[in-house]
Amino acid sequence: VVDDEASVREAFAAALQAKGYEVVLARDVREARRSIRQDHFDLIFLDILFPTGGGASLLRAIKRQDPEALVALITGHPYHDETLAALEHGPALLLRKPIKLADINAVLEIAFKE
Repeated sequence: VVDDEASVREAFAAALQAKGYEVVLARDVREARRSIRQDHFDLIFLDILFPTGGGASLLRAIKRQDPEALVALITGHPYHDETLAALEHGPALLLRKPIKLADINAVLEIAFKE
């Protein structure tokens, strides 16, 4: 889960861990890049807008490393230029903030056929 808002990261962590998933959290693009270089992830929830930018470039890096990577974009601004640029790389889903538990469960169902 890559998001600059601590409350969003914590909510995702709680929801995913309650279902038995191992969760890695990153608060910015730099932390996420480090984690992605070190490990493989079955699903990545990625906020696209960061104060320092770089959400779309992180998605490009993820897709270069693993073209089949499942990525669900998280945004409160679906029509922002950065979001539209990221959508060109084919994420699994686009989740609009505020995120509900049902949204997370829907992504899990699609990604893992739960």
